[in-house]
Amino acid sequence: MIISVINHTNGEVPDEELQRVLRSINRQIQEDFAPYWSLSATLRLEGRTSSRPGAAEEVDADMRGDAIIYIWDKADAEEALGYHERNHHGIPYGFVFTEVCTRLCEPWSVALSHEALEMIGDPETNLLVMGPHPGDQDRVVFHWLELCDAVQTEWYEIDKVAVSNFVLPLYFTGTRKVDEPGARNDFLGRSPLRSFGVKPGGYVGYYDPLEGEHFKHFCDCDGEAQRRDVVKNAVQMTRRGERYQMFAQRLESVLTKQRTLEIPFPVMPDPGIEVHPRDLEPGDILLSRRAGRVSHAISLFDGTPVTTASLYLGNFAVAEVGRDSIVRRDLDGATSGTEWVKVRRLASEVEGMEPVLVRARRYLERASDYGYDPMVLLTFLALGRKPKHTPSLSALLQRILQTATDVLVRRNPSEPRAPLFGSELIYRCFDEAISRGDSGYAIIVDGDGPSRRALDSNRGRGIERGSLLEAISTRRFRTGAFARTYSREVPLETIIVQYTTEQNGPEASDCDVVATPELQRGALQFAFALYAVQHGGQYVSDPRIAIDNLLKTVRDYVSPGDLYSTSTLRTVGNLAALPPETANHFATVWEEQVRQIAGAARLTI
Repeated sequence: MIISVINHTNGEVPDEELQRVLRSINRQIQEDFAPYWSLSATLRLEGRTSSRPGAAEEVDADMRGDAIIYIWDKADAEEALGYHERNHHGIPYGFVFTEVCTRLCEPWSVALSHEALEMIGDPETNLLVMGPHPGDQDRVVFHWLELCDAVQTEWYEIDKVAVSNFVLPLYFTGTRKVDEPGARNDFLGRSPLRSFGVKPGGYVGYYDPLEGEHFKHFCDCDGEAQRRDVVKNAVQMTRRGERYQMFAQRLESVLTKQRTLEIPFPVMPDPGIEVHPRDLEPGDILLSRRAGRVSHAISLFDGTPVTTASLYLGNFAVAEVGRDSIVRRDLDGATSGTEWVKVRRLASEVEGMEPVLVRARRYLERASDYGYDPMVLLTFLALGRKPKHTPSLSALLQRILQTATDVLVRRNPSEPRAPLFGSELIYRCFDEAISRGDSGYAIIVDGDGPSRRALDSNRGRGIERGSLLEAISTRRFRTGAFARTYSREVPLETIIVQYTTEQNGPEASDCDVVATPELQRGALQFAFALYAVQHGGQYVSDPRIAIDNLLKTVRDYVSPGDLYSTSTLRTVGNLAALPPETANHFATVWEEQVRQIAGAARLTI
């Protein structure tokens, strides 16, 4: 494999210096990388100029490689990608931006070595490796085949040229619990690295089939890794991780065309007024919808087009609930992967939002006490809402209960985290601000009126008549009508698709949900697991206590759809995408905030 390297730094990096770096990286590939991976390549400088030709000029005629890496000076992703598409479309590519390297305080030769090694391992950015979920060792996800990301802050020298550390084949084997005895998972081995693990400053990307989305995982409280990610986000689709996600989207598009069943998503709201990120105000509520079958099911059961909620804190930062804690995230990262973001604001006049923000900061101080999993939110909705009855409904409810129970049971009992949704966090921040003496902060959930409620609530929408929990609470037990059955091997996502398509079919009806024996057992198992999570890992043996706790919890929670529908909030508009200049400004702001946090924690950035 020959990788052509094209110098477009406008003289910032002389060709002579670049040749010296390429000589060292070629030594690294042949002497260090190939003996472990049995893969090889040669980097070769192409072209006769270090300046970029214009759109009408001829491209480098002597480009003969199997792939291309461009050395670019300014972090201009649009220009860089446009150049590649015009001149070398279809050829695997990579970019090294010297401006980004400067912001990362990293030699550009390390970035070039990093890019070259990962291109050798997966030139098309379409290879995934099955492995454990970074936050749940009993779940299986598909990791990106990236060879340097997990150790990206470590490098060494060859002929006085800095080159990147990289992981070894054993890194993509083993389990999170027990590694192979004596396993060497990265080339330098300066500190222990578990299979599928991450060193400080690094990250791993993975695809979660349960949610149908890609995610990044950093070490806990790793400000350096998050700072690096923010800086790199400025170059958007030139990043390999973005292309992994684009490949998944292309694959999903192909599969969708092949399916005979169409999935009618809830209608997207009217775009309305576009809100620039600079015009957001602290205390604004951001409601959005993410892609994926589980998110679609949340939207379906909740009856609104939103699935997630976060609270804007100001300075391009938001508070939201992650899987393992409440987190403060940058605005760009929090909204990436969303189809759109609806901005809502308190309708009543109050004297500033500081009481709400104070409550948010206090929750952030106790961040590790809470955690969120979309399956738990979906289960609450499936239990408390009255969905349209179809032949697949009973099987869908049963599978949702089983999956959510597994999620709760697999949580570390020594680190119990009470389930908390982003919408519930927001409701609490506003509700607890009322104690400061101004009732104008109250968010009143309107719902569909008391006529649909079986068990009313002073907070959420309550438990609806005809729902599964209403059937259990009134002991409406009997065998249901004809229902489709699915084996355990059939994925939850497939049942969601089938149920969705049946909603507009001749077998759909408005019948109440019937608590079959299977659903009763599933609800009870979920109730036991929920009680244990909410009570510090303490299990209860009395089913009545577990069910009463489940009824109270589902009755009182607040969903993203509740915040979308309530009349005590007014809609400001849809959040506009961050333009590059704003993203760069935001990156600077976020870096400073991370430095302050890291300084308090005695971390070095």
